Amino acid sequence: MRKRYAVLIDRTAMPVQKYRKCRWEFFKYGLRRDGNQVTGDLSLRKYEKLNEYCRSHKIKLKLNNQFAIRSLDYRQVFFRNNPGVFGHRYFCSYCGKLLSRKDVTVDHLYPVNAAQTDLRMQKKLKRNGYKNINDPKNLVPACMRCNKKKGAGMGRWILKGKIGRHPSLWILRKAFRITLVSIGLYVLYLHHYSILSALENLTF
Repeated sequence: MRKRYAVLIDRTAMPVQKYRKCRWEFFKYGLRRDGNQVTGDLSLRKYEKLNEYCRSHKIKLKLNNQFAIRSLDYRQVFFRNNPGVFGHRYFCSYCGKLLSRKDVTVDHLYPVNAAQTDLRMQKKLKRNGYKNINDPKNLVPACMRCNKKKGAGMGRWILKGKIGRHPSLWILRKAFRITLVSIGLYVLYLHHYSILSALENLTF
């Protein structure tokens, strides 16, 4: 299925004469009147052409789905639902870097730009219980570096984010590393001690 755009034009924001003049153009693109709105579901090519027409006629063309809009308070939504660990600290979901609250960039796991145009993705998100693109389940903590690298990336980034959003993973990983380093240092100590003992025996 090709990516499509659900669009909306608010008739109340247009003078009546202007709407009458432009309505046949809207209908040509497959849009339909729905009360005080004109709505439709367009291919990317048709959307771009209609968007160009609306800009030239100073008409506001809006995307019309709950997955199209990045809310202004998604950062607050994330912190309300994720208290953090070790005194309000967070692990980057992609690399595990420990961040203070002020250094956290809240990332949309499924990118806004992709979700707003891909009907298959929207259906998938709905099936998995996502109410919209700003749903707490779609918000993960990230460091600035990983956020920039991911951008609108999908694939392995989604997998990494889903696994890495759980702080326990990074705590266990760091504990495992500390354990390995401790064992390594202990082995080196024993090796060094055995060499010193051997030298002392040779001396005497």
